[in-house]
Amino acid sequence: MTTVSAQTYTRLMSENAREVPMNEFGDRLGDVIGRASMLGEVIYLTVDGTRVAKIVPHEDAWFRSPAWQAMEHEAERNRMAGDHRTFDSADEFMAHLEELHHQADDSGAPGQ
Repeated sequence: MTTVSAQTYTRLMSENAREVPMNEFGDRLGDVIGRASMLGEVIYLTVDGTRVAKIVPHEDAWFRSPAWQAMEHEAERNRMAGDHRTFDSADEFMAHLEELHHQADDSGAPGQ
């Protein structure tokens, strides 16, 4: 596998992602993608500084989907607004989930 120098990547981002200019690789792009997959990195392919593609490791694709990201943003908005509940133990959390499940059963809502 081809080793890629640090200067090849334009910047490291907080989501364990890297921007990679497509014109620097030619026929070695497959090696870069394979290496990123092994490291669990997201790769943004760029052309003239513009992101043109996003490559996500297969096992992370569900998390990177637009639908899941929308739910992540909603959860963060709720957290920031104080609209959440914390639990002192896993048992307390599980009891709460069980209570919600019973409430849903009693209301005629479809069960999980």
